Amino acid sequence: RALFSVVSRHVAMALDRLLRRTDLEQTVMLRTQQLSAANDALRQEVQDRERAEHLQRALFRIAELSSQPGDMNELFHSLHTIVGELLVALNFYIALYDNATGEVTFPYYIDEYQLTSPRSRRGQRGFTEYVIGQRRPCLIDYENARKLERMGEIEVQKKSSRSSSWLGIPLFDGDDVRGVLVVQSYSKSVSYTLRDQELLTFVSRHIDTALSRRSAAEAIHTANLRLEARVRDRTRELDQANARLQYENSHDSLTGLPNR
Repeated sequence: RALFSVVSRHVAMALDRLLRRTDLEQTVMLRTQQLSAANDALRQEVQDRERAEHLQRALFRIAELSSQPGDMNELFHSLHTIVGELLVALNFYIALYDNATGEVTFPYYIDEYQLTSPRSRRGQRGFTEYVIGQRRPCLIDYENARKLERMGEIEVQKKSSRSSSWLGIPLFDGDDVRGVLVVQSYSKSVSYTLRDQELLTFVSRHIDTALSRRSAAEAIHTANLRLEARVRDRTRELDQANARLQYENSHDSLTGLPNR
């Protein structure tokens, strides 16, 4: 009986140590999970803050562009650079839409496969025209594109130039669609998301303002050039008229000889 009592005490102590170790391991595991979750949350918070600061700097640069001199192509190039710092924009273009004529032009077009800009066009049913008609951002992957083709909403693209992910954001002038800003990817490793769509939509509102201000500045500059040209022409005409009057006053009208 004494031996049994000793053995039972040792067994009880061993079980107690085992249970304590199990509890400790569970506590450590739970605490590790909590710390890992807290670390992930902190890392996400830091990333979100960095992303917000990056976005704020981008918006500030866009605002600066609207007040700087330069032509529209320089503005488009700068906008491409800024957008490329926010998301993958290896393939990027800006299309402009003339609401009066229905013409779509491509003043800025950067593409890894198509080295020249598409020609201006009317009445086509590409992705660009689809966004113009929808008046809203459109995120189109390969399956969406095939579905739109089957529905007759868009024309079939050449297989060699089909993008695997296409994101188009309408640009507005007041309530009218003035064009479309597009990023696209031909690689399955780069697929745009709804978060990218929201980001680019937000940025596009500031791009709208920059385009309006730059367009207004260009219009004023063009008007001033025309006015200066008219003033030069008028001044030249007046100089010529004055020269004729001086000649007529200093010469005989019948003989053309200088007056004595």
